[in-house]
Amino acid sequence: MRNHVLVSPRGLLTKNMHLKLLYNILKKNGYSISNFSLKNLIIYHKNAIWHIHWIDEFHRGTIEKLGIDKPISFISMIRVIYFIFILCVVKILNVKIIWSIHNVSSHEYHDSIYEKLVTNLLLRTAKVVTAYNEYISEEIKKKYCFKNIRIMRRGLYENCYLDNVTRDEAHKRFDISRHEFVLLFFGILREYKGVDILIKAITQCKDKDIKVIIAGTSKENVKYGKYLKNLADKDNRIIFYNKYIPDDDVQYFFRAADYTIYPYRSISNSGVLYLTYSFGIPTIISNKGGISEIVKL
Repeated sequence: MRNHVLVSPRGLLTKNMHLKLLYNILKKNGYSISNFSLKNLIIYHKNAIWHIHWIDEFHRGTIEKLGIDKPISFISMIRVIYFIFILCVVKILNVKIIWSIHNVSSHEYHDSIYEKLVTNLLLRTAKVVTAYNEYISEEIKKKYCFKNIRIMRRGLYENCYLDNVTRDEAHKRFDISRHEFVLLFFGILREYKGVDILIKAITQCKDKDIKVIIAGTSKENVKYGKYLKNLADKDNRIIFYNKYIPDDDVQYFFRAADYTIYPYRSISNSGVLYLTYSFGIPTIISNKGGISEIVKL
């Protein structure tokens, strides 16, 4: 029986709540879970399942530790060559691959020749390919002429975060009056999410009883974060938190909110939407990608 699951990307088992929930279920059903590595691949070989989520580490020419945040073709090429080597080892050791596709393409610098190559290779070598919604499935089918995709829906984050503060307590923490209407944007600050669109729209709104909380880190795009801060500083109705939000503090942001708001420029699948629903908060969100499969219009 194949009861060892090796997970890519490495390091997300303790950081990503969705993966935590998924693999806790598998653990309860007798599976052992480890980060993917060449060492673990060799140790578990034919008893292993390699479960891949995001594929950026196999093709994107960036090295965060060295401050290289814009893709370099040579680095991308090295990553792809190493990925092909790993696929050969996987084939020799008879390891089965499951690829769960979260997005049609990478959020940043998407659809490079290297990403397309890795995508094609994975689609042809994976034992099982799953997508998180029908939109992703249909787009992959069209772009890569690949039809054998199963749907694996995400679940809610119920009972994953503390939820014992009242609206008044949350408002007090952010120095918000009881009568003010609060919009919340929560999540990593990336350009495709349209946070700048939100800020510009609010600055044109004349209602003084609106507050907007923007909470999330711009670590992956420091330049965009600085741009957002400059915009936000021009309007005192905007509360701007450009930093990682600890799990125990998440409840304060959602309990302070009357609505969440996500003005995505583009999107395949929104994890934070499931978090919003877990707190029972209504949302204003762009009708793009697979959003209409979750939000009933």
